[in-house]
Amino acid sequence: MIAQLFEIQPSMAQTASAAGDAIDVSGFSELLVFLHLTAGSGTLSALDIYLESSDDGGATWYEICADTIFQSTGADGASPAATANARNLLRSTSIVTADTKVAAKYTVFGQKVRGRWLITPTSSPSETFGIKAVGKAA
Repeated sequence: MIAQLFEIQPSMAQTASAAGDAIDVSGFSELLVFLHLTAGSGTLSALDIYLESSDDGGATWYEICADTIFQSTGADGASPAATANARNLLRSTSIVTADTKVAAKYTVFGQKVRGRWLITPTSSPSETFGIKAVGKAA
């Protein structure tokens, strides 16, 4: 098995809804995606972070579901909470200020993927996060 680590979204502060650049994943049959939030400030009413995929080179984008998503509780020795067949890597109704880590496994996706985030602001929200992945060769 050949695996490759790559960056989907560099870690940086995000203050509004946006999408990252398209990443070619056509050589992979499986993705293990890592979301790491490191800081947050301000207030918001909703934060959603998820992956989209394209089957036509990036002209059309679709939301995709992860097979399984694990969100770290941050406590040593604690088991992560697992969610099956979910869209959101993270969904929050308040600023995430603590170190938060999420891992998700994907086995169904198109030629390209990108990170997407929706920030519904209340008062100058900022969330700092990055998304990386390990792709398993097809």
